[in-house]
Amino acid sequence: MDNSKEIKQELEKVYHLISYEFGSPVNSLKVMADLVMTDAVATGNGLIAESARYMYSQVEQLQQRLRNLIFWADLNVKNYTFKPVGVNVDLVLTKLITDFTDIAGLKGILMVPYAPQGLQVNADLPMLTLLLQNILSNAVKFSRKGDTIEVTAHRLPAADSVQVTVRDTGVGMGPAKLAAVFNPSRRNTGRGTANEPGLGLGLVVAQAILTLHGRTLQLISEPNLGTTVIIELPTATAS
Repeated sequence: MDNSKEIKQELEKVYHLISYEFGSPVNSLKVMADLVMTDAVATGNGLIAESARYMYSQVEQLQQRLRNLIFWADLNVKNYTFKPVGVNVDLVLTKLITDFTDIAGLKGILMVPYAPQGLQVNADLPMLTLLLQNILSNAVKFSRKGDTIEVTAHRLPAADSVQVTVRDTGVGMGPAKLAAVFNPSRRNTGRGTANEPGLGLGLVVAQAILTLHGRTLQLISEPNLGTTVIIELPTATAS
């Protein structure tokens, strides 16, 4: 007897339970950290403000791992909803870079402001946001004090695509690690420059999202010279 449908339904229940049971308290922690940070800055308490900023960044990383787990689980049981629409990628990038500027600043990393290009893409907005969050999160994770992260974008008319490039001057990767980075079953996920843990799903999820959009991800990296991630997205006028 084929019980795959029943198994899928039970898995969906588990994923939704995980999302709610973990997502809700994590969101509350993030809001509380933000309130404490705002109050500490207003009252001039630098030590508490710095501690709250660190707590906020840690909660943000936890949220990112949770998002990746839920997306990967949904993808594997085909429980996701893919709804591409016209998206102003400039607005998405500007907001995310603003969000990550504070997180990068805690490590002494410079996040270069994004220069809007008037770019529109045809994309699933929640997936696009998760994709870019993963790439920026990795850039911050593997960069050191004094490093820079820069995001640029431009049209590729011949390919009917928009190309987004994220460059960092961080620790980079050697050929062996680069070859294994898209393998979700690998055990060695690596820790960040501030000993940040990870699940190793960030770029795996990013690649999966781009596959759904019919586009690609290119990764260029060298030890101690940094990493460049290049993605393509269909333009809003693509058929």
